[in-house]
Amino acid sequence: MTGPENKELRRFFRFAGFSLAICAVAYLLLISNELTNTHDGMWAGAEYRNYAWVVQIGRWFWPYLGKVQMNICAEPFTSIVTLTVYILGGCIVAFWFGLKDSFRGWLLVLSSVINTAVCVSLSYRYMSLTFGLAYLFSILAVWCLRKENFFFWLLSGVLLTLALGLYQANIGCACVLVLLHVIWMLQNGEEAGKIFRYIGKTIVLFLCTFIVYKIIWDLSLKQWDVEAAAYRGAGDVSVMKIITGLPNSLLGSYQEFYRYFFQNTIKHNIYQRLMPFGLLIICLMLMTLLLVETKLAKKPLLAKLGAVVCLLLIPPAANVAQILAVDSGKTMIQMTLPMATVFPYLLCVTDFGNLSGPHHDSRQWVTAVVTARSLFLLVVLFGSFLMVSVDQHVMLKSRENATAMMNRVAVDLGEDTNPEGGFIFVGRPADNQNFLKDQLWERANEYARYGDFWLDGDCKTQSWFGMLRDAGLSLTFNWHDDYWDEIMSRDEVKTMPVYPDEGYIQKIDRSIVVKIS
Repeated sequence: MTGPENKELRRFFRFAGFSLAICAVAYLLLISNELTNTHDGMWAGAEYRNYAWVVQIGRWFWPYLGKVQMNICAEPFTSIVTLTVYILGGCIVAFWFGLKDSFRGWLLVLSSVINTAVCVSLSYRYMSLTFGLAYLFSILAVWCLRKENFFFWLLSGVLLTLALGLYQANIGCACVLVLLHVIWMLQNGEEAGKIFRYIGKTIVLFLCTFIVYKIIWDLSLKQWDVEAAAYRGAGDVSVMKIITGLPNSLLGSYQEFYRYFFQNTIKHNIYQRLMPFGLLIICLMLMTLLLVETKLAKKPLLAKLGAVVCLLLIPPAANVAQILAVDSGKTMIQMTLPMATVFPYLLCVTDFGNLSGPHHDSRQWVTAVVTARSLFLLVVLFGSFLMVSVDQHVMLKSRENATAMMNRVAVDLGEDTNPEGGFIFVGRPADNQNFLKDQLWERANEYARYGDFWLDGDCKTQSWFGMLRDAGLSLTFNWHDDYWDEIMSRDEVKTMPVYPDEGYIQKIDRSIVVKIS
């Protein structure tokens, strides 16, 4: 490596190191208290081995990652490594498009990591590194695509395949970056032939990647002797179904984009329930369009139209996983990273310091709009930081309250902790009137409300086992879901008092039933 390259590399890692320090502070509460969400994040402990299930839902590369980790997902190792992976992804984008460690470069990296999409992925501690690497591999795949070299084209396909084999939703980040790179090429006056070659080879690569991914998945299913699961439409994906469902799925991608930024169903920013936040997002959109087109002022009309088309395609690009899996249902918060990174990434094509050649527009109004857009994004970043803080706070306080409740139950049980038929718990802590819900409870996302878990199927047994484990209680546990359902349907259980009233613990058949709500 030459001197300038060494200097640039040191600059990159210094930028990444400082970013890691800032982001570690943002997630300090989660890391130091080993917080998990109230759903399947609570089920898994510090060691995870249930790889047959992850292969069934298409994440066939995850078991290999698990072996590298020796199946261990303890803190602080897991979250620090995962944060490092996320930060490296953001730094690559910032340096790739020339923002580097400028103010807008910092804004890009911090905004793409300090958000509820990353927070919820960290709360799935047993698979947080899987989320993170899927994101990093997606970014590296598109970075490799910009090289007109067969080796890099092949490497891009490998990285994209591995990203799909880890977590499919984060592939949306790659699709958004492809569109932004096309805009960037248009702004830099690249030849039309080069741009069309890039688009063509990208489409071919993605199609080949999906085919290879599906082949490896089918082989993995045979290896593990399992069948594809119906979870979120994973087991029913076909080319014909994608094509026939395209009109509805495309419309759905725009609807999800609208819901994310203009409704309060997925809480990603503390300000989003206020009307001015929606106006701020609209202003960001208009300023983005204005700055993108201003950078194309001296370019042909087709270049300007091409940039507009790319901007309009961002919602389906960010939600591409739902287009590929037609029956995936509503967008869950852990699937929203591509949408969370849209506005930070758009900094790459609205910055006036990254064009090749002389500065082509020095008008004061352009500087004013660029500055205003950065300030607006700073407000969004601050709101995201507050939202992440709220979720972590509620995770901690609700877990403390649930643990206190379980310890009180243990005291009431006395020495009767080993019934022949095991323990069966009815209800959930969050539904009990004595469960103290913090004043920020309603402001937090559902995943952060520890004790408000799912009760369908085997979710109830998995959740209760995880809660008892977190409370440090070792009780003989009944793992039979059907038996739980049968017990809970009995009239004698329906008329039982609930915790902490006398009689909330009763022996029924060979089991001890504890009615929490």
